Amino acid sequence: MGNKYQNHYQIQINNILDQTQNLCIEKGIDNVSIVDIARSCHITRTTVYNYFDSKEDILWAIFYRHQSSMYEKCVTAIKQASTTYEKFQAYAYTTLSLYKENIYYPIFMDIFGSIYMSASAKKDYQWDNPYNEYQVKPGAMVALLSENFHDGSVKSTLDPKLSTVSFVYAISSLIDFLYKSNEAIQTKYQLDFESVAFTQIQWLLNELKNK
Repeated sequence: MGNKYQNHYQIQINNILDQTQNLCIEKGIDNVSIVDIARSCHITRTTVYNYFDSKEDILWAIFYRHQSSMYEKCVTAIKQASTTYEKFQAYAYTTLSLYKENIYYPIFMDIFGSIYMSASAKKDYQWDNPYNEYQVKPGAMVALLSENFHDGSVKSTLDPKLSTVSFVYAISSLIDFLYKSNEAIQTKYQLDFESVAFTQIQWLLNELKNK
């Protein structure tokens, strides 16, 4: 009986998250209400509130569902690397692979970006969310990448914090921009965003590498 209830509970949670995500992509976050979510899930508004306190809570749950998956894959790849250069390489290529594997990741992260950036400026805002399975917080990836930075694999003149922050933001920005420009890149140059992103990532990595 307990397992049956837990399964129903999780199915309902996943349904709410999936339908909310689809609605946000279709209509925009600001145009989606709890009533819309309930109607899309074929449940009552009261039922939605049995699982989540507000629309914002649902949005954060979706955010962490994507972000936890991304964080887990990046951390696994980084921890398998033996040098700082290889860690940066692992982070870049794992991030690129996420854009290929999950079409919802870049779309939802894009429309949720302003909310996330605003929350990032607040020390404890939403980071203890129960859906934050891997305790992802602003700066976590930078801290992981900058550990034992000067191990001989990257240039000795590089500042650990500045270099790591610059690289993380550069990778996320360039991959996101190229992903959104994929159709134009294919039409104009008969290339895909992945090959162009791979080339630019390699340029960035070459600037780090201790030759």
